[in-house]
Amino acid sequence: MPLTSNSTDAEVQAAMDDSVGYDLPGGGVAMCAEYISACRIRISRMAGDVSKGDARVVNQYQRIQAELEKALAWFGANSSTSHSRGVCRQIAVRSGRW
Repeated sequence: MPLTSNSTDAEVQAAMDDSVGYDLPGGGVAMCAEYISACRIRISRMAGDVSKGDARVVNQYQRIQAELEKALAWFGANSSTSHSRGVCRQIAVRSGRW
């Protein structure tokens, strides 16, 4: 079952634990996507606690953020459906021609 905003903290943590090996043999793009979703939910739920400045929570937040960035980079490099590959970002138009 995919994670949603209704997923419990335990379900989100379990999804992170189950998909942390996305970059190892037996892992893959789908597992990485699940890990990214779990990280995003965890970060979203931690935002209020981070603003209070608790050093333990801030360190955990930073660790999850770093893991999320690593997973996003891996996903972009390994997914054929990634929006970061093969997409035209700009079009230059001169004299009204393509």
